[in-house]
Amino acid sequence: MEEQTLWLHIEPSAKGAQRMRAAGGARPLPALKDEADPELTLARAQIATVAEACERLEEFAAAEVDLIDTAHDVDDAGLIGYELCVYLDQLANEERLDPGEMFGALYRLLNVLEDSGLYEIELTKDEEEISLEDMIELLPRIAHEAGYYVGPERKTVTTKATSPTALTNEENFFVAEAKLAWPCGGLQLKRQWKILAARFHPDRNASADAAAKFARIKKGYDALVERLGR
Repeated sequence: MEEQTLWLHIEPSAKGAQRMRAAGGARPLPALKDEADPELTLARAQIATVAEACERLEEFAAAEVDLIDTAHDVDDAGLIGYELCVYLDQLANEERLDPGEMFGALYRLLNVLEDSGLYEIELTKDEEEISLEDMIELLPRIAHEAGYYVGPERKTVTTKATSPTALTNEENFFVAEAKLAWPCGGLQLKRQWKILAARFHPDRNASADAAAKFARIKKGYDALVERLGR
C-alpha cells in the first residue's frame, strides 16, 4: 500500500462547548438508564469515543496525536482539541498492529466527528484539503484495497458507563483534583496529571501539605492508568 497521510485538526465547536458547559461539564457519566437527558449521555459517550480512538491510533503507531489548546475547550467535560497525523498506509501494517482494528478506529472517529456536532474539523489528505464526508466515503475503499472491510455496521459505538462508586478513594481524589469527567481517555488523563504534578510537586510547591497531596495524586493517577489498561 503506497504512503498516504491524513491530517486532522479537531477543535471543540462553540455550540458544543456551550452545550457541555451548560450541563455542568464535570459530572461523571451516569448509566444510560439513569440519565435524565439522553442527548447529554450521547454527547459524553461521543467525547469518550473521540479520545479512545485517538489513543488507540497513537498506541499502535498508526498516528501521531497532539493535544491542543483551543478557545472552546471544556476540560472538565473532556471536550478538547486534537491534531492528528494518520499514516493511512500503516493501518494495514500487519507486522505492527491489527489492521482491522485500526481501520475501524479511524472510521469510528470520523463518523463521531461528523455526527456529534461537538467539533469543528479540518482535514488534509496528502497535502490536499478533503471534506469529512468525502473521507468517510473514501476510507472503506482504502481498506478494501488493503484487503480489509470497514463499513456502516462499525459506525455505531457503545461506551460502557462507569459509575463513580466503582472508583477507589484515591482515584476519586485524582478525578476531583483534575476536574475530569470519568471515564476519559489516557491522553486526557496524562495531560491533567502533568498539570497537577507541576502544581503540587514538593520541589515546586512550598506548602506544608504539598508532599502528602502530591503522593495521593500520584497514587490515584497510577491506579487510573492501570484501570484503563485492563
